[in-house]
Amino acid sequence: MKHPTGKLWKTELNKSPLWLLEWSLPAIARHCVLLAVDSTDSCGDHDHSSDTWQPHPDLRALLQFLARSLNPEDEYLLWLIGQNKPIILQKTFTRLNQSCPGEFATELEQLIKPVRGGTWLKDTLAVMIREAVIHRAEGMLPFLLVATDGEVFDAEALGEVILKERVGLVRLGKQESPQLEWLRDHTEKVQPTQDGLKEFLKVPARTISLIVPGRSDSDARFFSKDGELLPTATGSPWQIPLDARYLGMAFIGGDQPRPELVYAMGNVTEVEEKPLPYPVPPYLQNVIDYLRRSDPLWDRTPLRQLADALRKATEEKREVDVFRCPNPRCLYRRVTITTADLENSLFCCSCNALLLASDTQKQDELNTSMRWLCRIEDDESIGNPLKFEENAALTGVSPKEYRKACQIASDEKGTSWLALDLSVKKAFG
Repeated sequence: MKHPTGKLWKTELNKSPLWLLEWSLPAIARHCVLLAVDSTDSCGDHDHSSDTWQPHPDLRALLQFLARSLNPEDEYLLWLIGQNKPIILQKTFTRLNQSCPGEFATELEQLIKPVRGGTWLKDTLAVMIREAVIHRAEGMLPFLLVATDGEVFDAEALGEVILKERVGLVRLGKQESPQLEWLRDHTEKVQPTQDGLKEFLKVPARTISLIVPGRSDSDARFFSKDGELLPTATGSPWQIPLDARYLGMAFIGGDQPRPELVYAMGNVTEVEEKPLPYPVPPYLQNVIDYLRRSDPLWDRTPLRQLADALRKATEEKREVDVFRCPNPRCLYRRVTITTADLENSLFCCSCNALLLASDTQKQDELNTSMRWLCRIEDDESIGNPLKFEENAALTGVSPKEYRKACQIASDEKGTSWLALDLSVKKAFG
């Protein structure tokens, strides 16, 4: 199945790399049914006086059930076994066909003519398989069906051909033959009933997930096609909603992301890296502006140091002095800020800059009502903070855990989190 290539735009956000990933997601794949019909004498009645051919009752039932099983916009192709050219090529199934299965079956029956000289399937099947490859490359799911009584003269010569695709066999009548036994062993039995056809034509549930090696759920923000930031999803790989047609994700800092989409039908890794175009598309500019004005640009190094200092302060009953204000113009630049100071406020008491940011970000520039959570991994590494209000139910951390501007919290599974509260403003120093 053909999938679109992703786009990865590179730009900067306050001197940090910013990567904007966009991926168009396909709709649930359409069916393409490739049907080969046996129209030799043993599979129908030929009226020589009117030169008409009446198909086997099982074939007529198959065509009607096919109409009830297909969806509008699906396609169907029809061959007569023994011929290399289809009598119907790429016909789109419609709602009228679906609502009038009898008329659909009659329309096909009128196109089916008797084939003389026995049942020879190899060349017909080879052409059907080539068509299946073409339709799969166009994003459709092909299904090959052969309707015959099984008396196929070149059955054993189909070996290499029939192994290239999944082929369904609809048996017409009850005649037994050695060739039928061979076909049974190398094809999938399909009953000429609606349940039988629907089971054969079943499309795997559309499941799409996103894997980005080296990135955790705290490293990225989803955004919509309109440029609005969405709630941060947790879990890696990220599960994409079944009805989603667009995937947008922003990564701040770090090396170039290596995203990979995982479909039920296989993985897709084609991502085209480009510098952000100028002028910047309005929806992407919305994403950049929102990230710039509302969310802190956290610095992983002091976050990790703070988590380590808080653990040591608890375990060893002592404070660790490791922090400096990031503002190069701050009068407190050379003043040591302790772990206890940060428990009272995450902002510098002199210039109001966020002490855990990668650049100077003042308190009045940020949404200070937000509380944040950083997952502390088993190897003591730490991810960028998640907004507590959007992720509390997923992380399992209670609001009661927040008593200071920073502390270590645990969820019900025993996972450790660094809890940060920008609204705590007690003075220190």
